[in-house]
Amino acid sequence: MTPFRLAMLLGTLSRLIADASGQATSGELLGGVRDPSGAIISEARVIIRNIETNNTWEGKTGSEGRFRFALLPVSSYEVEVSKRGFATYVRAPIILRLNQSAELYIRLELSGVAERLIVSADAPLLNTTNPEIGVNFDSRRVSELPLAPDRNILNLALQVAGVSQLSRGNTDQASGDVNFSVNGSRLRSNNLLIDGQDVNHPNLTGASQEVNNPDTVAEFRLITSQFAPEYGRATGSVVNIITKTGTNSFHGSGYWFYNGNQLNSRSNLDEKLFDAAPWRIENQVAGTLGGPIVKNKTFFFGSILRWTDHSVNSGTAITGVPTAEGQDLLRSVAGARPQVRALLEHLAPAQFPIDSNTPITVAGQTVNIPLGTLSGSAPNQLDVWQSSIRLDHTLSKTHTLGGRYLFDDRFNLGGQAVPAGLTEQTPQRRQSISVFLNSFSPHRFNELRASYQRVGSHRSALNTKAEEIPNTQITGLGLTGANPSPTRTAIVASQRAA
Repeated sequence: MTPFRLAMLLGTLSRLIADASGQATSGELLGGVRDPSGAIISEARVIIRNIETNNTWEGKTGSEGRFRFALLPVSSYEVEVSKRGFATYVRAPIILRLNQSAELYIRLELSGVAERLIVSADAPLLNTTNPEIGVNFDSRRVSELPLAPDRNILNLALQVAGVSQLSRGNTDQASGDVNFSVNGSRLRSNNLLIDGQDVNHPNLTGASQEVNNPDTVAEFRLITSQFAPEYGRATGSVVNIITKTGTNSFHGSGYWFYNGNQLNSRSNLDEKLFDAAPWRIENQVAGTLGGPIVKNKTFFFGSILRWTDHSVNSGTAITGVPTAEGQDLLRSVAGARPQVRALLEHLAPAQFPIDSNTPITVAGQTVNIPLGTLSGSAPNQLDVWQSSIRLDHTLSKTHTLGGRYLFDDRFNLGGQAVPAGLTEQTPQRRQSISVFLNSFSPHRFNELRASYQRVGSHRSALNTKAEEIPNTQITGLGLTGANPSPTRTAIVASQRAA
């Protein structure tokens, strides 16, 4: 490549970068300024002030009387416009939402009429700058809307038109507990972001980083159609989550969520095994705290969550399992065969006989094997520590620096309950860090973001004997399923996984 072509390429790339409007974690304020007759006012001084942190951005209107302030954090703002010969215009509070392009139409009055004009009004919510179709949930809606059963923030997406939650049987290979389809698209077509960081699971579909404390979320946005190319990756939807930041005043929250068997009833499967709702104790305790480290300059926001859920759950009943009498017949005619011996060793006899038999023929001898229904239960345990910390620092009037760290450590005991002895234990640790640097000037703005994510897990059988059994799937007996899940009924060896 010649030096001339290289210079042209670099110039084109720099131009594209300068013109890009990356707003994955922010919003923008823009508008026009006119006089009482409707004429354009150029070179008017515009000051944007963050009411919560007192940070300010300053610029001037262009030759067409327009101004634009991009990469602004989600917050409440005050806009001040001044020009010699005109009264100073002040408008507040303007609530800037995630990915919002808030457009203001400002008219300056002559200074002889008034020296200062104060307007108490928000910016219009109507989107006139791009074709995106989406729904925003601010911190108030996040805290007040139901997020049962586990307070996972992704439950908010289920309240949006066009979103369908898939049943557990359809999501055995999904991460993040809450998985959904948008406008009929595949699960893998959802792009999940936290503070602009890609948190899509590297192997499975769904989120690799869960957020179970909604008080850490400043805003949640689900874009269902026509999203900008800056997001990339997916064609179904974009889930955009930003975490809270500290302000000039200390603020925090706390809650305790409890669930137990006294508050639950039996399912159809439970009615065969339990006289009352099976034992369960769930507690989720969380708190947040944010505030200034250096007023008007450096801020922090942190959270911590402890979640335990211990229970006894019934498994999927299997209809078609040999009864005790049927196992004796199998043992007498084919007990020496390795496959039959493995089946009899790892599959308990059915507890509830049904009016059904299956014939088998061995060495010219045919016998009818009585069948029945096998059910059972297994202990389930979930222990979670989840925390986060975020720091934001104002380097200068044109540069801000921030960082956020998420930590999730959990232990999960559960999985397949029927046949017995196939329960698995999975310790898992998830960590993600993101650092962002924003630069703003009247003519140029840039955002630099670097992120790192780590997911480590190890799955093993609670009963080590389960790692030695041969895999057995017999559709006629109801032993089906290959992927580890509570709905699997096949006898499958538990594989160690990291």
